[in-house]
Amino acid sequence: MNSSSNTGIIELDPSKSFLCIILEYSHYIAGDRIIGEVLMNALDNFSESNLILYSSGCELLNVMTKYKKAAKYNNEIFHVVTTLKVWEYETPKGQYNFPFTFKLPYFAPSTFSVRTRDNEGNLLEASVVYEIKVALEVKGEILLQDTIPLQIFNNKTRCTIPPSVSETELSTCLCFKKGHYNLSLTQINCQHPNYYDTAKFKLELDWFNNKGQIAEVYGKILYKLQLSIPGDKTYEFTIDLCEFKHSNSFFTESNNMQTNYEFDVNLYGDFGDNVSSNATAMINSTYIGEATVVFNLGVTNRIDKITLPMHVNPKVSDGRVLVVPSDWEASPCSLLSIYLQSRTGNLIFSPTKTSIALAR
Repeated sequence: MNSSSNTGIIELDPSKSFLCIILEYSHYIAGDRIIGEVLMNALDNFSESNLILYSSGCELLNVMTKYKKAAKYNNEIFHVVTTLKVWEYETPKGQYNFPFTFKLPYFAPSTFSVRTRDNEGNLLEASVVYEIKVALEVKGEILLQDTIPLQIFNNKTRCTIPPSVSETELSTCLCFKKGHYNLSLTQINCQHPNYYDTAKFKLELDWFNNKGQIAEVYGKILYKLQLSIPGDKTYEFTIDLCEFKHSNSFFTESNNMQTNYEFDVNLYGDFGDNVSSNATAMINSTYIGEATVVFNLGVTNRIDKITLPMHVNPKVSDGRVLVVPSDWEASPCSLLSIYLQSRTGNLIFSPTKTSIALAR
């Protein structure tokens, strides 16, 4: 398949030669095993050829300072170059299936893309990209090829985030007790939200034996980006995605008060296309929920803050849906279990003992 389209429904045309990659899922989590197939339709006999599979993950950083000084750096997460099949003399026409599998590194960061300016006016660009490519090379030239992006969630998506709870006794500067309270902030989504989704929160306040008033309740969601380029300084960007003010439900004259307030946050902005939570040697991308309560204790005010770290997964595109011809009759091939390699050429993961090597 020589089309560059990676979205929508694509019907594979058996009247044309094509090469395409099919994966089980639209996205994967670091540490998952990827299982896929390469489908090849050859209408004519070719001369000797090689069918080669490539896959890679890369972290890319680019900073352009306000003085037009550029700093670029890239870090390879893993790469794969492996031969699926060698036809030494002739490539017979026909239909072929080549199944393959490899396990993602547990440390793989999320798919990521950000482009913004910090408070100093420096242009900050960073991305984490993954892809799989297959190519049929005939006499050193690519005759057929296909490339698809990989959407990866980092392993933090497997973890749950407990609520943040604060319990404090209130008193004035003269040590007069004004009651005590419990304050909690909870993310109530059933699962970690994706970028461009909505995060849902609940702020709860239990105030007992109070002898004052709540003057104000407000909060925000803070996004913070840090880019650390080796040999250069760390560049930072922060932005408030949402800010809410007091709700009437928090204001009461009763001696004991139990109340809560739910609010939503839209997780997107003009600072990037796919700004997920990430932590690498060069990229630190974090979201934090923060709520503040201001107590009026008569002679003084008391301010208390509570924070809750969030985890935001990358958005997942719809991807493409391949419709295989109903009369597809490819000869089965053995499953190829692939070794991933680091930038230095060291193996990251080895095949399991039950893996079957492809008969070439």
